[in-house]
Amino acid sequence: ELGIAPYHFKPKEALAIMNGTTVMSAIALAAFVKFERTLDSFISFCAGFFEAMLADTTSLMDFVHEVKPHPGQIECAKKLLSRVQGSKLTRDAQLRYEEFFDYKHQNIQDRYSVRCIPQVLGPVFENMEISKRWLETEINSASDNPLVCVREDRVYTGCNFYGGYIAHACDTLKISMANMADLLDKQFAALVDEKLNNGLGENLKIGNEPYFHGFKAMQITLSSLSADVLTRMLPGSLFSRSTESLNQDKVSMGTTSAISFRDTLVDFEKMLSVAMLGLAQAFDIRGDENLSPFSKELHAKIRALSAPLIEDRRLDNDIMLVLAQMRKGRFV
Repeated sequence: ELGIAPYHFKPKEALAIMNGTTVMSAIALAAFVKFERTLDSFISFCAGFFEAMLADTTSLMDFVHEVKPHPGQIECAKKLLSRVQGSKLTRDAQLRYEEFFDYKHQNIQDRYSVRCIPQVLGPVFENMEISKRWLETEINSASDNPLVCVREDRVYTGCNFYGGYIAHACDTLKISMANMADLLDKQFAALVDEKLNNGLGENLKIGNEPYFHGFKAMQITLSSLSADVLTRMLPGSLFSRSTESLNQDKVSMGTTSAISFRDTLVDFEKMLSVAMLGLAQAFDIRGDENLSPFSKELHAKIRALSAPLIEDRRLDNDIMLVLAQMRKGRFV
């Protein structure tokens, strides 16, 4: 219709553009780029969570991680510590030995969902680096069969089309994401619970309206989404099906794994968008002037998209506005 001459494929080109390995690599790579951005946005939320919960930053100090020197754990702690710098809300309760046992009137350590963040997300950082290397190697290699070596005038039959690395990368990242979702679910439950949130009140309500629900429904939504994430945790790579008269008797299932990883990421992105709105509400209650410079900027970006919740209103549009900006890397 456009007057463009049809392209005539040269030998092996048709297979190259529709082979399963090519498809799974493309889906995985597109999702991975979003995952990298989403993980960094989650770190921003976690730093803000430290501030909103009036948390102790001792758990982020270098010494803690130098004596258990996993690179991902160290990187995560440094990112968190840099983003809470300048906060008037966090505290540093590093105590001398004698002081530790006389510390009777204050909580000497925060709940796991606060102080264990580097240990929870450290493996995620390292899984991400391994998966990135696998993806980059895959898309810059020959995944065809048979392979032709022009130099030797020889044909090699092999199995480079097998998408095991893609399947394992996507399954691993999906499991990593499930741990992130579970952590976020616990964090947000604490953020809206007046018994646990150090003065933020019931469901982050602003004002005294008795019939105002605050972030109650948002917490239910986030928790429901976390269940959707967790129910997808079966690794696709385990479900190899035999086809073609048992010629293709052990296949990678990489496309299934890549699609599952991509779809799971969408649910986690929505969870994080809900959490960002709740965090902004917590910042409103704590006072913008008490935030770290990083969180103050994060707060302003969220408030440019969504007004404070002072009476019940629909928030699905607000969630999608935050999601769109998060995908553009606005919260990293």
